Amino acid sequence: MNKNILMTHDVPNHDNTVLYGNSLPENSFVSYPAFKVKNPQIAWINNNWLEERGMDVEKAEQLILDNYAYVSRGYADDAELDLTDSKTFIADRYGNTGDAGNGGSARCGLNGELQIKGNGVNPLVAVNVDEGHSSGKLPLSEAISEALWSELCHQELPYGALRIIAVIRTPQTITGENTFGDEVEQPCSIMVREVATRPAHFEPALNFWPRQGYARLRDATHKYVESAVKLLESNERKKSGSGTPVYDVVERFVTRFATQIAVSRIKGMPHGSLTSSNIALDGRFLDLGTVSGIGDFSNVLLTSGLGATWDDHLGVNEWLETFFYHLNRHSESGLNGEQQKSLLDKFNQTLEEQENRYTALECGISEQVPKLLEIGRKIKQELRKDKWHVSRLADCDFNKQRFFSDVKSALELVGYPDVKPNFKYRDIKYSRFTIFADPCLQGHCGTKKEISDFISKYLN
Repeated sequence: MNKNILMTHDVPNHDNTVLYGNSLPENSFVSYPAFKVKNPQIAWINNNWLEERGMDVEKAEQLILDNYAYVSRGYADDAELDLTDSKTFIADRYGNTGDAGNGGSARCGLNGELQIKGNGVNPLVAVNVDEGHSSGKLPLSEAISEALWSELCHQELPYGALRIIAVIRTPQTITGENTFGDEVEQPCSIMVREVATRPAHFEPALNFWPRQGYARLRDATHKYVESAVKLLESNERKKSGSGTPVYDVVERFVTRFATQIAVSRIKGMPHGSLTSSNIALDGRFLDLGTVSGIGDFSNVLLTSGLGATWDDHLGVNEWLETFFYHLNRHSESGLNGEQQKSLLDKFNQTLEEQENRYTALECGISEQVPKLLEIGRKIKQELRKDKWHVSRLADCDFNKQRFFSDVKSALELVGYPDVKPNFKYRDIKYSRFTIFADPCLQGHCGTKKEISDFISKYLN
């Protein structure tokens, strides 16, 4: 069994921990101590991920508890922690464009090959953010939902998502507002997941106000950005020998990102919160708490303050410009104005083309059909007709019969009445509200078997 993937270390370094000093510079991280939480349990484990790597599930469960059931001081009363058993974890620093925000992964820690989410407050928590972003805890229901969507995205999207390896249930609870707006007490969890470099890693946290004792982190926010950009450029130059390494990295990224957005829109499983910290440079989605199935081609708003399903690329264009600015400022090869415009055009053009392509494919039309993009464009235009206004998920129409009737009419319009459309996720089963209404995500959540059966029901 390749147990090294599941191993952590007393202290992370560039030889034993991914990203650290390799993809990102050491000053892109801040370390903090974490202590073994008593009586953790496996709530769910990703059998598929483990089996793909030839790992024994039962042995893996114990390894995960032994290596990742660690939380920062204050997560629980000291009596609920084993203060004699500690490890150092590192939190990755990244920027944001909001009025207030944390200094990066404020409730995540990296050690070894994997990252944990929800293991308590670390030095990147700001003093001026809401409780939901400052408690350091992760409700078990949110972790279960994210585990489900990470596997669905892995199956359905061209670049997938950061996969969740396991969800650990801890004895602690958190009280807060759930998906339905109710104040409820929920079990806490620690989520073990893959990790990746994100565009936000190359942006400063300009509005980060650290807690007392960590002011140095704010003073040095520009330094990690400069180091990160230079390392990105150096790594790409060594890899390809290119004279335009930064441009090459970003061109790959915007092409993948646009394709990923397009497919998620057409299949009806949009992310809902496409900030620079929720997408990996290789195109994978992460932080999937806002994903939901959408019943038709309506322009549905999934996250307040961000764009809706069919116009969130406008906000993406804005943060891409910020991303380009910092890459140009801190790199040798740079990104001049013409290159930046070219990259934005590439993103928007790819998004449009891939939407049209996947509309046709999802309708069951063969890839070999001439003028596939034009056919897809006409179908998409027909399905989006009278649906340009922004609506909310609660008002979304999940009438499958009506939707497929509209699809049939659109297919007749373009001369393909006999093909068999897919659109699996245009089903109320995949609505965020349906998922969170399941007993496995209510109250104290389900048993390990119930949670496993719940996720398997969706995956199979």
